[in-house]
Amino acid sequence: MNKEQALQEQQFEIASMESPMRMMLLDAVFTDAPASVSATPPSVLLYGLSSGGESIAVQVNDFMPYFWFPAPVGNIDGKIVPLKEGCLETVKEYLNRKLQTSRKKSADSNDQFVAAIEMEHRTPLMYYRRGGPFSFLKVQVWRDKEIGLVAKELTALAEGNEMRGEGLVWKDHTSHEEKIKLGMRFFCDTGIAGGSWVEIKQAVTIPHDQYKTRCSVELVACWENLTGLTPDATHHMEFMESAYGVSSVPHNSEASGTQNSREILLDMYDQSDTSLPDEDDLPDFTQIKSKTSTWEPPAPIASSSNISSSLPSNSRKATWDLIAPLRIVALHVQCSGGGKMLLETKGSNNVSPVKSGKGNSRGRGRDRGRGRETGKSESLGSLSMLGSASSRIEPGFPGLEEASIADIEGLSNLVGGGSAIPSRDPVLVISHILHFQGHQDGTKQVVFTHSKGPQEGALPGVELRMFDSEIVMLRAWHKYWYLEVDPDIVCVYQMKKSLRYLAERFKVLKLGTFDLGRRMGQTTEVKSVVTYGKHWIKKQARMSSTSNQEVFRAYMEGRLVIDMLRVVLVSFNLSTFTLEECSQVFLGAPKEALSTAAVSELWQGKYGGLRRLLLYSLHEAEVVLKLMERLQTIPETVEMARVTGLTLSDVLYKAQMVRIQSLLLRSARKEGWLLGGTTLNGQLSESPFLLHPKDNHTAAFYQVLCVQDPVAILDFASLYPSLFMAYNLCYTTLVHPEDAKSIPSHQLITSLTGAQFVVSSVRRGVLPRICGALITARKQARDRMTQEHISSEEYAVLDGRQKALKLCSNALYGFTGASASPQQAVPLADTCLSMGAASCKQAVQLVGSIFEKVEVIYAQTDSVFAHFKDVSIEEAIKLGTQAAEIVSQAFPSPIVLKFERVLCPFLLLQVNRYAGRQYTCSQGNEGQGTLFVKGIESERRDVPRFVRKICKQALIDVLVENDVPLAYVNCKNSIRRMVAGKSSLYDFIMTGGLWRVDDHDITKLVEKTKSSHKHVGASTAEEGRGPHVALSVRLKRKNPDRQFHIGERIPYVLMANSSKLQDDMAEDPIEALIGGSLVNTHVYLENKLRKPLESILEFVVDSAALRELFTGSHTVPPPSASAGAPNRTQGLVSSFYRPKSPCVICRKPLETAQGALCKECTLAGYAQNATTAIFLETAEQEVKVNGAHVECMRCHSGGHFQSVLCTNSDCPVFYMRYECPRILSHIESTLIKLDHQFKLE
Repeated sequence: MNKEQALQEQQFEIASMESPMRMMLLDAVFTDAPASVSATPPSVLLYGLSSGGESIAVQVNDFMPYFWFPAPVGNIDGKIVPLKEGCLETVKEYLNRKLQTSRKKSADSNDQFVAAIEMEHRTPLMYYRRGGPFSFLKVQVWRDKEIGLVAKELTALAEGNEMRGEGLVWKDHTSHEEKIKLGMRFFCDTGIAGGSWVEIKQAVTIPHDQYKTRCSVELVACWENLTGLTPDATHHMEFMESAYGVSSVPHNSEASGTQNSREILLDMYDQSDTSLPDEDDLPDFTQIKSKTSTWEPPAPIASSSNISSSLPSNSRKATWDLIAPLRIVALHVQCSGGGKMLLETKGSNNVSPVKSGKGNSRGRGRDRGRGRETGKSESLGSLSMLGSASSRIEPGFPGLEEASIADIEGLSNLVGGGSAIPSRDPVLVISHILHFQGHQDGTKQVVFTHSKGPQEGALPGVELRMFDSEIVMLRAWHKYWYLEVDPDIVCVYQMKKSLRYLAERFKVLKLGTFDLGRRMGQTTEVKSVVTYGKHWIKKQARMSSTSNQEVFRAYMEGRLVIDMLRVVLVSFNLSTFTLEECSQVFLGAPKEALSTAAVSELWQGKYGGLRRLLLYSLHEAEVVLKLMERLQTIPETVEMARVTGLTLSDVLYKAQMVRIQSLLLRSARKEGWLLGGTTLNGQLSESPFLLHPKDNHTAAFYQVLCVQDPVAILDFASLYPSLFMAYNLCYTTLVHPEDAKSIPSHQLITSLTGAQFVVSSVRRGVLPRICGALITARKQARDRMTQEHISSEEYAVLDGRQKALKLCSNALYGFTGASASPQQAVPLADTCLSMGAASCKQAVQLVGSIFEKVEVIYAQTDSVFAHFKDVSIEEAIKLGTQAAEIVSQAFPSPIVLKFERVLCPFLLLQVNRYAGRQYTCSQGNEGQGTLFVKGIESERRDVPRFVRKICKQALIDVLVENDVPLAYVNCKNSIRRMVAGKSSLYDFIMTGGLWRVDDHDITKLVEKTKSSHKHVGASTAEEGRGPHVALSVRLKRKNPDRQFHIGERIPYVLMANSSKLQDDMAEDPIEALIGGSLVNTHVYLENKLRKPLESILEFVVDSAALRELFTGSHTVPPPSASAGAPNRTQGLVSSFYRPKSPCVICRKPLETAQGALCKECTLAGYAQNATTAIFLETAEQEVKVNGAHVECMRCHSGGHFQSVLCTNSDCPVFYMRYECPRILSHIESTLIKLDHQFKLE
């Protein structure tokens, strides 16, 4: 089918466009023709935005999926003859008949599989081949899903030479690119990508009454008339002459892939710290008045709203890099939970008091285009309050009811509650933060809810739409979604609780099709996405500690749905991954968390009622929007799609292998290479170089007394990409062992593994040129970022681009060696590993031989640690820089060794575990002399906070303050406070991930333990070991409504009880806090703190002092905290007796429970000292209580007069609110005892 026939089949009254249409591609949908329709190409629907923000849909109906297969040769009576005319048509008909037979179709069926077969010239990517290009069949198939079936049948045909009678014989039967997906193929052949600007020529418009989508403009075009305007990563690549006679892309003289490669690598080398912000300690509540906690207006996301609607084609660099003005919606759905059915108004389906408005069924039609001035929105419900221009969320007004302490405590005992179940629990509130770029409105806040009192929840600055029932609300919201909002970007946090919940409620309430996309009538599906299958991961012993995660993906045509939970999971390492933790870590502000029980109370009108619930829901959506802006999610996603040639959605959910495959396919196509075919699978035999600090006895503390012993860290800049470029390592240059003898030795490079490659003068590999293009493009992006007068929008785009280019460059090696790679080549990956190890080893030898007083104490992969003896820090920086330059001269370009930093003093513990005081230059710039840590527990979020605090303070005292005795004393005091029970429960929280079990498994374990009458955690060992799994079983047994999912982080603390198993000690932190349980300080001291702290202090403290640190008298808990000690008296009669109260001064047990001092302390006159100490501690605790109250009042949604209902278990203030009053109560009882004792005397 040619393109003219494809257009004629469209039954439209079409109008040709005089000038090309340009749009930024937002989404692409590829659909095979229905099974009932024969001989029809797949349908491609492209969604985009114009420079003015109008939504555009482009239908492409003439693109055919295809794969490649070696061409046969003519053979008659054993002689090779030219192929007969029409033989390819014969092969096509033969394949169709065979496939019809195998699919049990009748011989006269009209169902066709193969559309056409053409012969072209290509060269397989694997191995260096002389004499190419070769003849290949381009097999075009009607349906993309049938490519594998056709390829299999053609392979069988070639292997059996079933067409020998027709004079056709195959010498090779290896198919190529049959596993390339239709979307990747289409993007590659057209040169477009998600987020890129596309020019559409000779398109025809579709009349409005025949639209299939809700877009403003709908077009039909041929795929050959689509042109990508935004360059991808191959734009800077040097292409060889096309192997199949098509002119290659013109070479850009400004962007040579290897020009000045060494200088480029030096300039682009980046050691930027991508770690998380340091976790703040508890606020200093004595300075609480000087602190502020306000929300700044959202920073604008990169857009191009300032450019005209007609983008000039000659401003390529300045225009096609920008992002079109987007309509962004942050969404939050608040549901009820815990099994509390909230009654709706029965028999009412009307909106009160205003009638539902009418609107056009098209989201952004000619009179609703985003590039034009929009009129007032048509109301779909009762607007209780339409606020002023201010978009701020104001604090709550005082309610009519007062909450008593008993109510608060009762509510706090219901923390957690049950998970909301779609079949039972209704949707209460739907909140939107609308951020429209290029519009005068800017940001709007819109809330949907249902209640009897229409004015009850009015909020200033918020558009409130209130309805009589949930059903009416959801119907109105559905219309509002595509009539008024019509978003391009939908941002949520944890899609399971938002879009998926709404989809399930639509099914339960039978509200019709849940179509939120731009194609009318297309159901929006929300599906689970799991990193690894739980059954597969259970069988893999090597995956026992590998994290696994379940998230959800929404397929919303024409819109990009971003789940910020997925974004954070992929890029960062947090403890619980809750929205509250993200707000604290990334935004630097605490966030209120309400349990389902608290939500139910608010819905019933208590503690601020509906108004407070609306305010809370809006704040949730606001935090999600700010999180997306803070992490630059949109610019980075767009740039990764542009660089790799994928859709925006695929960038968010597909792994790194797909990105590199797309990049390689684009590069290979321009020169006639074919992917797929032969792959060299197997396990890697090589490993990176390692100079082990333990094996070489170099693990030590490098600073003796007052002598400086600086250690310089030297790093190879992008080692593996540099090796690809320096030694011409590629699939296309790898020599087959049988062909090596026919190639002169001076044209070969032989690696340490025995693999051989041709030199670049014979053939320049594709991978080296891709690496060069990526490095060049990144350097240009970073150079543009340093230019003056650059806008924040353009800076965000360029920053996202340079990050994407860096990720792709570093992922090329992994693509060649990973078992999951579609183009694995073990000899190539092993060669790169062996050459990298040899380069690092050679660098170690050269550095050691350059200077006399230099010793390499540690080296791994691409890093060398050089110890300069008796040298100042300034001299070490100069010598390190000089050593890097000298060593770099010994390697071929572009391999470069670069000076990174000097650490002095330096503490080397183990592989990838070291710390020091860092200096990067001789001048006193910012950051000089600060602590640098890698791999030590002070930086890890999977260990208790008190371990991080103690280890970090010890490193600061030893390395920054140069005071080892101070570090020892601080560690001793910290242990004493911990053992004495003076540390907050917040500091003992740990988390564990459910990598192998989900809610179904947890439920089965609950039933198993019930039937066997076991209630301990040991029974979960077969399904998933760990205290967090045991705790999950107990939580599920206690609350069956609680739902768990794969990858969920379960926080827990180890409490003191009669068991010796940590599975039985594990308890939920909030339950432990409310119950007043004591932690098992002995387990924390011996199992959690001792090993990491000993590893830090063993090189600076003698063994006797180190042993005394963990066994001295300060580690013995006082009688008041004896419950936290190890259970040495388990089973003895003495364990049934209550411990005696201790003396306030000496902590000895008292003979009677009436006093506070023992006889010895009383006679010594310590009563006044005891009283003074008690009053001082009382004042300290009162300051903390007041400070915690101030912080909570500032943060929560109840304003200044409502009760604090927050149960944010990731916030230290939450624990302080409960712990400090208990301490004050204990102090008060002690003071009463002391007063009573002296009155009696």
